[in-house]
Amino acid sequence: MAGLCGLLQTAPGSQLRPANLALGARSSRRFRANTHLRVGIGAGPGAGADRDPPVNRLNGPAFIFARAALESVKRRAGHKFNVLTEFRSRNAVFDSTANLIYGLRDTLLLRIKDKQWETIKTFRIRRRLNAAAHTLHVDNSTVSRNLQRGYFWQLEQTVAGMQTLIRSEWP
Repeated sequence: MAGLCGLLQTAPGSQLRPANLALGARSSRRFRANTHLRVGIGAGPGAGADRDPPVNRLNGPAFIFARAALESVKRRAGHKFNVLTEFRSRNAVFDSTANLIYGLRDTLLLRIKDKQWETIKTFRIRRRLNAAAHTLHVDNSTVSRNLQRGYFWQLEQTVAGMQTLIRSEWP
């Protein structure tokens, strides 16, 4: 399994919009092969982010939290089910809430079949049911069924909900 250390910088002048972090976590899961990608996300000041050293040499709370989150996912620490994504910050309530939401989302991700991933990918590109059906050479009801069985709407709602949660924590 590969690993990814995400970073939510809260330092003044940061170019990263915190609410986009939820979109980044979704983007990392776009294709079936990436359901085994582990994601650790740290929130806090990211000292050294303006330099180009290897990511394992960057410091600051955001990087330390992200590495700790990723290590926790690798070790399956404290989880009785498969977890692919973990958040770490100085706010334990936020972390607990975000980790519960993403833990449930990860459970759904691991159940999505290849055809459902193909339909989700096509629908995200085409953004209309009939256009996706035309591209996939199936009827509209097949696309709709694959989106439902692939938990597409739940995954989209997770992103929207996480964006709201992140904005409330880091306006």
